Amino acid sequence: MRGAKYFHRIWAIWSQRGTVYAKRSRDGGKTFGAATSFSGSIASPISASAQLGQLDVFVNDGHEIAEQTFMPGLT
Repeated sequence: MRGAKYFHRIWAIWSQRGTVYAKRSRDGGKTFGAATSFSGSIASPISASAQLGQLDVFVNDGHEIAEQTFMPGLT
């Protein structure tokens, strides 16, 4: 099955002090890779859409709603 290696992977996103973070699991949420991040003045995630190998997050940076693409972090 095409894309089977991405099956059972979970993304977690959160914001802290104006930075949006994302992590992807390796095994259905038991362990996660390194966090990747996007910084903005007042960045906060409002929606996300997982694609094969990436996560598209819609972020409110205080001025506009922008799309940020997160790739899995290397560990």
